[in-house]
Amino acid sequence: MNKSIPTAYIKENEEKRILRGHLWIFKNELLKHNSNDDGEIIDIFNSKNRFICRGFFQKEGNIFARVLSFHQEEINTHFFIKKLKTALSLRTKLFPRSNVYRWIHAESDFLPGLVIDRYQSSVIITTQCKFYSQYKNYLFDALKSFKDIENIYFKSEEELPDDIPEEILCNINNLKFYAPIKKAQKTGLFLDQRLNYTYSQKYMIGAKVLDCFCYVGLWTCHCIQAGAMNVVAVDSSSDAIYRARNNLELNGYINRAIFYNMEIEEYFNQNPQEEFDVIILDPPAYAKKKTDFKKAFLKYQRINSIALKHIIKGGFLITCSCSHYISPTDFREIIKRSARNVSREVRLLEFHGASPDHPEILIMPELSYLKCAIFQVF
Repeated sequence: MNKSIPTAYIKENEEKRILRGHLWIFKNELLKHNSNDDGEIIDIFNSKNRFICRGFFQKEGNIFARVLSFHQEEINTHFFIKKLKTALSLRTKLFPRSNVYRWIHAESDFLPGLVIDRYQSSVIITTQCKFYSQYKNYLFDALKSFKDIENIYFKSEEELPDDIPEEILCNINNLKFYAPIKKAQKTGLFLDQRLNYTYSQKYMIGAKVLDCFCYVGLWTCHCIQAGAMNVVAVDSSSDAIYRARNNLELNGYINRAIFYNMEIEEYFNQNPQEEFDVIILDPPAYAKKKTDFKKAFLKYQRINSIALKHIIKGGFLITCSCSHYISPTDFREIIKRSARNVSREVRLLEFHGASPDHPEILIMPELSYLKCAIFQVF
């Protein structure tokens, strides 16, 4: 039972945004509260003492609490089972023949601050919220109630399980991959690009491709699967290059790719005349906070300008940003300026976001982040 639940009261009219479905209560919206322990459950009331929602207290940052429910329901195994079932019903529609997907996408699946990715019979949980560490047993029991779930690994800021594997073998889009788990970006693979890999494949037939920031080789494998003539794959991480090689070997593609362990700017400096039919840019998030915007804008502009110089006339640029603080409009402006910088003309063919197992809540634009644009270059 959740006993003696602390309470908080928010200022007049501040509840309107919450009642429309926004799942964060900010510290500057508070009248008073009696919560002190990071991660504890708290009931939120308006200034007239009317119950608004139940959430959990967050000590750090500007967010005071994240909403779990608009009812005073008990937070237990049954609560998590309901959330997991609702989320799973969507994933089974999206990927009926796959058991690899983003199962819980935080606020968008009404478990704010929580990410659960499924890789075959294993699930990887990641969070920075203390609440989920405290209620981990309920969450684990809920996950165990679903058939075919054999392994549950919980990665938080405080702990990394001793039994967590180095990697897990899985299948995505009829390709096999070793997903790095123990030392991984995100939970292992960039599942948010899952459909973008396939959307891009029509441009790969017979193409000479450069895969920048190749990570563990998902773009490269999808290019070769689609019929690319060859792929040059570049990444600054030696571990990523090692894992990308393994994934290409796993699919029988190793003879169709060349790998370079270096920064992308260094590769272009060493190969100033080389041209490609297709260049893929899928860099890390350059703007992790609002104050990074200007620096990130210029960095995206620089790498896109360089890439555009090395694409044949009529070729294609597939370029991405996973920075929330770079909006879709900002990203279009970046490419426009990049093209102007190097006297190239581009036309936008496709513009995509994250795979639909990473849904968005329209009232929370803060959750939108991934942009994948495909341009033809002249």
